[in-house]
Amino acid sequence: MSDPQDGEPRLDEFTSEHRGVRVWSVLATSHQDLIDRVAVVLGEHMADNDELHVTYAVVQNGSEEHVRQRVLREPDVWTELHFEYSALIILRGR
Repeated sequence: MSDPQDGEPRLDEFTSEHRGVRVWSVLATSHQDLIDRVAVVLGEHMADNDELHVTYAVVQNGSEEHVRQRVLREPDVWTELHFEYSALIILRGR
């Protein structure tokens, strides 16, 4: 999680609480990072009697063309896709 003072947005944020329902929005730059961040939120905030709801999304947010020059052969060209991973975590006490 980044420090909000350094100009970077926080990658997970407690967004709301109302009548025992708590909501987090979690953003990450990789699938594994999203899993790790969701695990931290659940480990720190989920109680034994909480009901859990999770929704997640993966959105392509860019791409980058790569070219590797080769001697006496055609260059290798490939496209690297960039994604943004997000999850919405809802905990509700029973």
